[in-house]
Amino acid sequence: MFPKELRIDSEAAAHDRIRAELRGSLTVITARMQLLQRQVLRAGGLADPDRETMLAGLAAALMETRRVAALIETLIADDDPLPAALPQPYL
Repeated sequence: MFPKELRIDSEAAAHDRIRAELRGSLTVITARMQLLQRQVLRAGGLADPDRETMLAGLAAALMETRRVAALIETLIADDDPLPAALPQPYL
């Protein structure tokens, strides 16, 4: 088998790669939702109830991406044990 030092380095590198991939994806999702929020605010042909519904949905989705980002940081932390209570969804 591999020496313990190499396994630890490989695990740390794997954690870093996973964290980077997930952060990158969440960053893209967040940016797209923020752009949609701005477009909804500027859209001329939307009725106010429709605009409010869209904005509320986007705000809820943005809150969920923040929760997932915090969860990722908690679960993929290199040295921290798993917490007793994980962030709960905003439903």
